[in-house]
Amino acid sequence: MILSFLWLLLTITAGGIYFYGNTEIVLPVLTFQLAFAVAVLGAAALAQRFKRAALVCLLVAAALAGVLREEQVLEQWRQGVAHWQGKPVLVEGVLAEQAVIEEEPGWVRGRLACYVVGDPGGTLTSCTQSVWLKYPAGDTGVGDVLRVEGKLSSNNAFRDEGQVQRERMLAVQEIAGTLKAKTGMVRVLRHPGAYEWGQWRFSQWREALTTRVAERLSPETAGVLNGMLFGGYAGIAPETAQNFRDTGLVHILSVSGSHVSLLGAMLLWLGSWMNLGKKSKVAFVGAGIVLYACIAGWCAPVARSVCMGLVALGALAWRREKEAVYSLALCAWGLLLFQPLWLWDIGFQLSFFATAGLILLAPQALKCLQTWRVPAVLGAPLAITWGAQMASLPLLAFYFQQFSLVSFLANLLVLPLLESAMIFGLGSLAAGLILEDIILTPVWGLCQGLVYLGSFLASLCAKAPGALAYVPPPGALAGAAYFAALTIFWRRTLPALQQGGLWLVVCALWLGPWLWLPPELEVHMLDVGEGDALVVLTPHRHAWVVDAGGVWRQGDAGSKVVVPHLRRLGVSKLQGIVLTHGHADHMGGAQAVLYSFPCRYLMAPTMEKPGQSALQLALPAGLSVCRIPPGEGVSWEDDGVSFYALRSPGGLVKGENDESLVVWLAYGEKSFLLTGDAKLENSWLPRDLHCDVLKMPHHGSRFAWEAEALAKLAPQIALISVGRNNSFGHPHAETLQELTRNGARIWRTDRDGTVRVFTDGHVLRLATTPGFGVH
Repeated sequence: MILSFLWLLLTITAGGIYFYGNTEIVLPVLTFQLAFAVAVLGAAALAQRFKRAALVCLLVAAALAGVLREEQVLEQWRQGVAHWQGKPVLVEGVLAEQAVIEEEPGWVRGRLACYVVGDPGGTLTSCTQSVWLKYPAGDTGVGDVLRVEGKLSSNNAFRDEGQVQRERMLAVQEIAGTLKAKTGMVRVLRHPGAYEWGQWRFSQWREALTTRVAERLSPETAGVLNGMLFGGYAGIAPETAQNFRDTGLVHILSVSGSHVSLLGAMLLWLGSWMNLGKKSKVAFVGAGIVLYACIAGWCAPVARSVCMGLVALGALAWRREKEAVYSLALCAWGLLLFQPLWLWDIGFQLSFFATAGLILLAPQALKCLQTWRVPAVLGAPLAITWGAQMASLPLLAFYFQQFSLVSFLANLLVLPLLESAMIFGLGSLAAGLILEDIILTPVWGLCQGLVYLGSFLASLCAKAPGALAYVPPPGALAGAAYFAALTIFWRRTLPALQQGGLWLVVCALWLGPWLWLPPELEVHMLDVGEGDALVVLTPHRHAWVVDAGGVWRQGDAGSKVVVPHLRRLGVSKLQGIVLTHGHADHMGGAQAVLYSFPCRYLMAPTMEKPGQSALQLALPAGLSVCRIPPGEGVSWEDDGVSFYALRSPGGLVKGENDESLVVWLAYGEKSFLLTGDAKLENSWLPRDLHCDVLKMPHHGSRFAWEAEALAKLAPQIALISVGRNNSFGHPHAETLQELTRNGARIWRTDRDGTVRVFTDGHVLRLATTPGFGVH
């Protein structure tokens, strides 16, 4: 009963945090505070006579407590350094990390732990957040106290459902933005004292230890070993990191429960060798684990792993080793109340679910393998891998749309080698404090061989045919059905009637959406910054892409946003891709989309002008290309949706924006107009053209529409694809005013993230992707 209540309490609290973080709540915080007080008082009043009603009140109070704690953290965030995003700012703080930027010679990048912030020349106030600092190289080092003046830019990220929310992830680490300082704007106030403590000191220790490893091993193996010991990908070749991801071994490159377990086992052995008493040994191991976590950095998975490790040590000391499920729920609940934003951290989510799988599913899997007479030396690793993978599969599908089919083989062959390298590496670093390097040379050589062999086997596994399977992310109902099925496996001793009832529930949840929901047309305007990318999904899941976003130095919107979004939708092939015109912010990601999915049609304007971007695409074989001349159009139908692509006739005279294709589509009574960058003018719009949803041209520019044309179209919904804090002033105030005057409701990617519009042909529905701190 206590265990069930703790899991229910954790679920309700996390649900309150999730709900508040995914909706734009307009109620004042005072309302939640009053509701929380009423729920607590109600639980106290009903506790004696109406225990079930008291329990309901207590659970409501738990959800409200999660909401209030998240709002408190968000308010601290808004009032700290983050308040100065987009403005000139003066900060003072301690340089906690520093690294040379290889792409930009003469510049360095570091993390500044701020303690005061304010307007240059004004009053400074205290704060506790950090910023990424980018500045010219000089006489600075980790631990220096700096005064820096510059402009703070926000942690801009693409807000798309299932995308890694970079802004939120950095907020978990209390990093408020990037501060770029020019020459002369960084001043060293003082260098650190010999006995000064702080987070930067642990960073110094970590840097010293990683340097020691790098001096004794080859660069590639040193990067892998440092990643395994302290987390991170610094010094690891991109191909090696990808091999670890594709084989399900990437968890070993972030400090997690396995690291804490290995360290704990080593320290327990050392404590036994030192003849320590039981409780002294527990205290010794606990202190070692906490010190290791401080050096590795207190991120969410580290905190969860250390918390679980300390609870397990306590259980060992007081002989309560069988309460692992209780410990997991209690740790997760306490950590979320301490830092509710950790709920959004992918590492925390994967760590928690994988640990739950190890505790709940692995023992049952091991019993099945023993029944099938699988040797224990193979059965235990297989059961552990299966339990962790099955529990975290929905998350892997949601975030990465892939599942490693060779993970079982890799965990059997590679993981023991890498874990042995970690043990010898940690032991060598510790022994190096008292022994000469020459004595430890054979041990470092063994580490080199183990890491090299493990990396080599991982690359072989990753290159095996069919190593990766793409898995579309489950919806809410499918996810519930999946975990219900795992529950049946976990409780295999349930009576047959109860198991049959649970299987009926699983089938209803899994098949329900296909049985009772009407087919819908979906139009998704993706958040790709200052650019355009739209996905059209017909009622039976035929996919069309209209533009594919821009390109920049580190990548393009096609590979970063459009392709992952299509994979999350379960798309395996495209009916067609429409490029409205040749500007890079519309077609820069098209090559990645064409490379990732087979496609039947490509539609684009004819290219009369030499050097236009769309001509530079490498088109795959079998692709049917349709070029549309100025002033002409083409119509077609797909899966009950009518399409009409019209090219504006003004491009040859006015410029490349005005030669954009304009795509009109209709399903039932509802219609959409997707405009590229073409200026909306009565002179070329068909007389009978109307739309319920209008994608505004040219990111909401004032010069991309005529008032008469907007009045004629009279859309209910206006969509604007625009980058946050863009330098063009998009969308223009006059555009917003004119749309409002015509009765259109406005949604924008800079404010609402990816916007998804659904229609069954009669009614429009709309969903957005909230960003961090929207309340």
